[in-house]
Amino acid sequence: MISLGILGAALGVLLSLSSADIRASHKAKLLTIATGLARGKMLDLEEELVKTGFQDTAEEMEGDFEEEQQPKFTWHALIEKVQLPEASQIANAEGKTSGAPPPSSADEENQDKLMGLAGGSESGALGASMVQIYFPLIRPVLEAAIRKITLEVKWRIGKEEETLKVTAFYTDSKAIDQAMRSFGGGGGGTPTPTPTPTPGGGGGSGK
Repeated sequence: MISLGILGAALGVLLSLSSADIRASHKAKLLTIATGLARGKMLDLEEELVKTGFQDTAEEMEGDFEEEQQPKFTWHALIEKVQLPEASQIANAEGKTSGAPPPSSADEENQDKLMGLAGGSESGALGASMVQIYFPLIRPVLEAAIRKITLEVKWRIGKEEETLKVTAFYTDSKAIDQAMRSFGGGGGGTPTPTPTPTPGGGGGSGK
């Protein structure tokens, strides 16, 4: 009886581990499918931006992947303007970094080289003043030329809902040309949104 009890307990543990492995494998498979679907949908959204141009108001879109033979997956996309900080906020942020630990000798050497190329000084006073002067002019140009797309792909595993969230930034050269004309510049071009990777590769995370 004792032997049968030990055997039954061992079989229960083995079955539990096997079931967990199957669930993990199935979850990984669905996440791989969701990643591929998100990549394709981002390309579709890029084409839509090229066709319609950048809008001043936020746009929301949603749907499923019925055409891709994956009806269990749905998506929701938000296209919005990028809100850049004010020049004063950047200056304040630079001031807060003054209390950070001192950089290493290699970092100081790289910083000196960059400051030399920029024609700045070690104190950074020139760089700060340049930001204060020119950033208010550059800010509306960048905001007009950049759009942020947040794409969410969702699916269910049993009673749990899984989400893959992907963020990408696109730039429109035509919007930059139009904004530069308002400052007395020139140039032309066609809207060619180009994906700009976000920190960390612009990828997503499954939850």
